Amino acid sequence: LLLHNSAAVLIPALRTVGNIVTGDDVQTQIVINCQALPCLLNLLQQGHKKSIKKEACWTISNITAGNKDQIQAIIDAQIIGPLIHLLGEAEFDTK
Repeated sequence: LLLHNSAAVLIPALRTVGNIVTGDDVQTQIVINCQALPCLLNLLQQGHKKSIKKEACWTISNITAGNKDQIQAIIDAQIIGPLIHLLGEAEFDTK
């Protein structure tokens, strides 16, 4: 669902994943194991609405609050570069 074309589907799916990764490390790891990181990378890089990019950033932020392996998974998924680019270019409320 994180790759769905419709914002009406994508936004609730992204919020749901974001809420899951606010849980414990086990819950966050399950999200990572389900290949959510490439989807999050796609959301940062594609021409999605500001609200979608903001939700993706929130989800990534919550994942990086996890353990060192989860932080490494974000690095290995090559999310840091696009995230830094977005933070430099995005409107203030997305940052």
